[in-house]
Amino acid sequence: MTFYNKFVTQQKALEFPKTTFLIQAVLISFLIAVSAQTSVPFWPVPLTLQSATVLAIGLTCPPRLAVSSVIAYVLEGACGLPVFQGLNSGLLYLVGTTGGYIFGFVPVVAVVSYLKGNQTGFIHLFKVCLLSYVPLFTMGVLWLSTFVGIKAAVALGFFPFLLKVPVDIAFAIFSGRLIQTLKQNFWP
Repeated sequence: MTFYNKFVTQQKALEFPKTTFLIQAVLISFLIAVSAQTSVPFWPVPLTLQSATVLAIGLTCPPRLAVSSVIAYVLEGACGLPVFQGLNSGLLYLVGTTGGYIFGFVPVVAVVSYLKGNQTGFIHLFKVCLLSYVPLFTMGVLWLSTFVGIKAAVALGFFPFLLKVPVDIAFAIFSGRLIQTLKQNFWP
């Protein structure tokens, strides 16, 4: 294969929409992985920037890309890439105490990316993001309750995070607005 043919083949691959979509989804999933490493040690579920990052992804990406990115993140970790908090990975980590929260990111990003609509008002976006926490806490607390019981799961996996929720939402909305501004000004 000549250099020209190889170049044309590579260029056509990049022009292929599915390839571009997959590359975007994987890059966005790595952003979630980086945010997972920014954490405050807490037991049994650590405090990380993942939830704020997932919200920001839902606010800035189309629904299909947002959901695919979070699913890619979960699959990367399940396959052994060290993308979870503390550079953890594997199926055993997913079925551990934090598994419900990790799987809960999928409905969170789906709710946000579908319900945000074309409205950009802070109050509307705050309500949408707040609503998205219902499936996250439901899945996370129910999964955690299989390890520590329902009362302890609510005490350890719900109440400590309530103060963090408005901060995460505000961070996600302002980050999303910054990303949208950068996309409008610098993206072709």
